[in-house]
Amino acid sequence: MNLNLANKVAIVTGASRGIGRSIAEMLSQERMRLVLAERFLRLPHRDERALVNAVRELLDARGLIAEQKSEHVERCSCDMAD
Repeated sequence: MNLNLANKVAIVTGASRGIGRSIAEMLSQERMRLVLAERFLRLPHRDERALVNAVRELLDARGLIAEQKSEHVERCSCDMAD
């Protein structure tokens, strides 16, 4: 599917699993630039690597090599509370 979204930016919340992950995968296939977020990153029952793994798998699916990956990924913390 080509939606002509290449190089546009999208923020995807809940991107480490479920619907958010599926949306991130679809937008990545459209060659969009993505900001991926997970609300529960610091809670004890959550795997901190889930979002990192999601990013890695999306980049691998796009065929980016290690040097290119560092240009496309920056990890940061943000407060998404009410």
